[in-house]
Amino acid sequence: MSKTSFLNPAACMAQRVWHIYKGTYTAERCKHCNKNLVAFRNFKVGYSSYCSSTC
Repeated sequence: MSKTSFLNPAACMAQRVWHIYKGTYTAERCKHCNKNLVAFRNFKVGYSSYCSSTC
């Protein structure tokens, strides 16, 4: 849990394992605006690429 302490405490186990598996220890951000966090989908897909339909 300490390796994924940057995540929301309510983050699911799949999201935590995804970060450890991928070796990414920062929150994922929108590929367009690079400001907003993006939603975690599932272990296989990972995160959405964009924060909204406008990005």
